[in-house]
Amino acid sequence: MRQRDPRRVFSHSVGGGATSVVFLFPGGGAQYPGMARGLYESEANFRRSVDEGLSYLPAGVAEEIRGLWLNEATPAGEAAAGFLRPSLQLPAILIVAVALARLWVEWGIQPGALI
Repeated sequence: MRQRDPRRVFSHSVGGGATSVVFLFPGGGAQYPGMARGLYESEANFRRSVDEGLSYLPAGVAEEIRGLWLNEATPAGEAAAGFLRPSLQLPAILIVAVALARLWVEWGIQPGALI
């Protein structure tokens, strides 16, 4: 690394133009029991966004997701296995992404793009 061999080291400098933030959110497979639980418990606006997102789902599905995702009493292995179902994992990931985007915008972070 010290020799800066261009086949092994790549250096990059930021150009002179304006920069912006891009929100890059994951797809399926990024979920895990308890994801963003700390934000859910500590950030009222994040919690409202999550609760709103869950409210658009059928009640039974929303409760199942809430139980796998936010309920610490659900055994970790059981919750992880339940989250393998796309019908549960994908809505949960989308809800977290939207809630995070809203929270960051509230904090003054304006994205130049969403991916």
